[in-house]
Amino acid sequence: MNHSMRLTMFNDHSKLKLLTIADTRFASTIVMLKRFKEIKQALQQMVISEIWDMYKEDDVEKARTVKEKLLNDLFLLDIDYILDFTAPINEMLRMTDTDTPCLHLVYEWWDSIIEKVKIVIFRKEQRQLHDASRFFNVVHGILVDRWTKSNTPLHCLAHSLNPMYYSKQWLQEVPGRDFGESDSMNDRGFLSPDIWWGIHGSSIKTLQAITLNLLGQPCSSSCCKRNWSTYNFIHSMRRNKKAPQRAEDLVFVHTNLRLLSRRTPTYNKGVSQLWDIGRDG
Repeated sequence: MNHSMRLTMFNDHSKLKLLTIADTRFASTIVMLKRFKEIKQALQQMVISEIWDMYKEDDVEKARTVKEKLLNDLFLLDIDYILDFTAPINEMLRMTDTDTPCLHLVYEWWDSIIEKVKIVIFRKEQRQLHDASRFFNVVHGILVDRWTKSNTPLHCLAHSLNPMYYSKQWLQEVPGRDFGESDSMNDRGFLSPDIWWGIHGSSIKTLQAITLNLLGQPCSSSCCKRNWSTYNFIHSMRRNKKAPQRAEDLVFVHTNLRLLSRRTPTYNKGVSQLWDIGRDG
């Protein structure tokens, strides 16, 4: 049985397509497993059908192995387990892979995903959170190494300038310390950090300006990739007569028009909604 015949059998039982691992996209393994879970019933119906038994003589051993795996509840439970404990990691990757200002939130996200992963693993192993787990130790080491590798002083500074983490005790520790007033303290949990600094940071202009610039930064290069793609479209081998400054100006204009379009009422409506980020979905 060739590949086309197998594919025909699969298409007869499933409307969705199988996905494979792509080196150019992050978390493609997780995406593939999610799709595998969605088409699980279709795959099971395929291997228990009469047509599968009819064609399995081409390679009996492989056909038996595939059938046993797809009908094995433990194998399918392992897939669910992988998706469960990687879900917080995948969620954070998606949140950071945008042009949304979130540099000041990365520290909290890392602490949160490590705790969420721990809860899933310990629940699977039926352990108390204060117990030891060899598997979690391995996962924890990988996460900490990755965070240590990507951690920069900008993350630390952005985290320290987030008023959400200013405790009442710290603000009132020294008499006359800025931001100790009741209004600024009450607004910490209701206002976004940039708005909070815009309202309550006027007494320290220099720090306010630095903070507003820092809190407006994304934490990944995704926003830069769009500019690079735009530049490659404008200044390619076929359009190489433009001076570099001219191409950069066109990218600047295009990017600003794209940002301005997000403020229009039609940006979130109709067939062209979210037109500039559709490829990231």
